[in-house]
Amino acid sequence: MGAEELALKCSGARVIAPRPGVELNIDLDELDQDKVEALFDNLEEAQMCIRAIDTDHVEYNFEKLNKLRPCAPGKPVLDIRNNKNLFRLSFNKKLEIASPAIIRGNPSLNPHFIGRLLKLKEIAWDVTSRRAKVCPFYIRIWNSLFTLKRRTVTS
Repeated sequence: MGAEELALKCSGARVIAPRPGVELNIDLDELDQDKVEALFDNLEEAQMCIRAIDTDHVEYNFEKLNKLRPCAPGKPVLDIRNNKNLFRLSFNKKLEIASPAIIRGNPSLNPHFIGRLLKLKEIAWDVTSRRAKVCPFYIRIWNSLFTLKRRTVTS
């Protein structure tokens, strides 16, 4: 399923998840800004890999998204690279990201939004699980790799 078809069928949905055994990858460069906004406007939970590479988009708003799981184990859930006009990334304060995210080469993006994403992961580590759990996570920013240490969380 291409990005256009996904946007047409799923805009306004609260949950987007593929059938078992199917990987859902969405390339946001195939959509205009309005379709991207419509797709994520009400989305609360998703299992997909989101790629935005070399787009003309100015903003990605994931403020209603609570859970974001990757399309397959080990794949980055977000891959946002080389978007010359992108200046804003908005995330829900309670967002749970279950996979690495790559965010680099976005010259207009305010580093404040990267800091918010790093802080989101720290908060999620503190409240995610009732049993002991190790949560590895990294974000690639520009040409550097910043690593958060693994933490074991118990409640």
